[in-house]
Amino acid sequence: MTFEEAIKALENNTEWKVILEALDKDREALINDFHSPEILDNSQALARLGGEIASVDRIIKSFKGGTN
Repeated sequence: MTFEEAIKALENNTEWKVILEALDKDREALINDFHSPEILDNSQALARLGGEIASVDRIIKSFKGGTN
């Protein structure tokens, strides 16, 4: 079984949908952190936050790639 086949097999699983929703919410929370003055004034924090968002994006794309 391939990764894509495994993801496809999970798409009708209620728990899987909850996981995808949680990842989407985490991504949105990270994006909202860009509005924080503490983050905006700290280049290292901005870089870390950008990396975190990119990581979550990659996970979401990998997981949803098999369900689209």
